[in-house]
Amino acid sequence: TSLSVSAPHGKAFEIDGKVFGHVMDPRKGEPVQGATLAAVSLPSAMETDGLSTALLVLGEPGFPIFTGRWEEARALVATSDPDSPSGLSLATRNWGLS
Repeated sequence: TSLSVSAPHGKAFEIDGKVFGHVMDPRKGEPVQGATLAAVSLPSAMETDGLSTALLVLGEPGFPIFTGRWEEARALVATSDPDSPSGLSLATRNWGLS
């Protein structure tokens, strides 16, 4: 089983105090905004690599894309949530977290 994690951190730049990551949203032609981390687990590393990046772009609304094609996929999306004690909100699919 393979696990791939995508996040805009690490390779980023700052303009006027705002940090922009290196993962681009092809729909907008801009760096991804919203999700701070996406993880996917499947038997194929090639699939998990592409799907974790796609899920970073799509966020939790991307979960339905997995239905049917990658039914066994486990997926997790973390987004910033200032109201949460951890500062994050987690959404999962088949991950086993509650």
